[in-house]
Amino acid sequence: MPRGLPVPLSVTDPEARNGLGLGGAKGQRGHLVPLRPSIGVRWPLSEVAMELKDLLFVLGGVAVGLGASFSGLGGGFLIVPLLLVLGYTAQKAVGTSFMAILVISVSALLAHNKLANIDYKVGILLGLGGIIGAQIGPRLLENMSAGHFKRVFACILVGLAAYLFFQK
Repeated sequence: MPRGLPVPLSVTDPEARNGLGLGGAKGQRGHLVPLRPSIGVRWPLSEVAMELKDLLFVLGGVAVGLGASFSGLGGGFLIVPLLLVLGYTAQKAVGTSFMAILVISVSALLAHNKLANIDYKVGILLGLGGIIGAQIGPRLLENMSAGHFKRVFACILVGLAAYLFFQK
């Protein structure tokens, strides 16, 4: 590789298994071991051409971002069903949706801040309570079957829709 360009690193290199976590791998003397071309790690957005599935995820993100920033529902009600249809497990779909929601929420927060549409005190108080619930939810989900999760999730969505539809 030319000098000055970042070199992808591998923790799967058998010679570097005593290495670091995500940042790379340590060799015998603690140096980072460059990725050998035969190992083949794919870095997000490093390829010039995106796969069609990746493009669909980006376009889906645009739709979710629009819906979430408009409605305040967070986007999970759209992302989770999409990922379930694409074959993700319930646990992986929920976890992945939170990564997307984090990115979308920061962007929506900035946009709503420009319009002075935020009550920071209430948002922080809700967030503090949410920290506790966010630690309990994954533990409940971990032992739930995909079929049971889908039924519970559908009931929540139908209940929310009915409430909003019939509210005066």
